[in-house]
Amino acid sequence: MICNRWINPPLVLLSFLVALPLVHFLAPDPTLIRTPWSLFGIVPVILGIALNIVADNLFTAHRTSIKPSSRPSCLVTSGPYAISRNPMYMGFGLLILGVAIVLGSAIPFFLALGFFPLVDRLFIRPEEANLRASFASDWTRYSTRVRRWI
Repeated sequence: MICNRWINPPLVLLSFLVALPLVHFLAPDPTLIRTPWSLFGIVPVILGIALNIVADNLFTAHRTSIKPSSRPSCLVTSGPYAISRNPMYMGFGLLILGVAIVLGSAIPFFLALGFFPLVDRLFIRPEEANLRASFASDWTRYSTRVRRWI
């Protein structure tokens, strides 16, 4: 499994949140979305934060770890997990896309789109293999019923 104590989802999120404004200020053109329209990026930022809070609270309520490298004690399938197998990553992605929209320039936006394949490779696939090993038939039923993203 690639995820470990040095490479983890919050670190990847933080890296994107630092990189997006940095590349925007280094290369602000071409502009895709101008102000005031770019302020609509606040909506996905708020939705992303809210989605992460709800998903995290479900893990806490079910007393299972949110750490990708930990062995899960429970398969959470309620709340946003009934719609997406990865609502926390969706929340991170919404937050990153929202920041890119607020910035309005092309390079941060296209960089933000790279978040999804990156976390899929680094975290989601190894996590799903771990869940398959831990919950066998329950995981199979869940993963056939609920899509990876939405």
